[in-house]
Amino acid sequence: MTPAGLLKTLRASLESVVGDYNGSIDVTDTPGDTLDLLTRSPKKWRLLLQWEGHTGLPETYGSAKTGRIAVIVQVGKGMKRFENERSHTDTSRGIAFLDLVAKVNTA
Repeated sequence: MTPAGLLKTLRASLESVVGDYNGSIDVTDTPGDTLDLLTRSPKKWRLLLQWEGHTGLPETYGSAKTGRIAVIVQVGKGMKRFENERSHTDTSRGIAFLDLVAKVNTA
């Protein structure tokens, strides 16, 4: 599978959990594109997927190699870290940031 195909498959598998919590998904091509998006706060929250490369030769995508994908959960300021924190306002359907990260991680 090519990196583009892998990112497309990963995005499709994460769309339901991201949609359930009113988030959005962006796939970026380069670290510069990722950093550009990170400078802009999302309306609710955003999941960024970025291909970071793999071990082996470019023509060996289908063989047993290790690929690297950056998965970044970005939220606007003010989202609480844990469910029992009261000092910050939650902006994502009542779910705390680390709980949101856990949902993405297990999707």
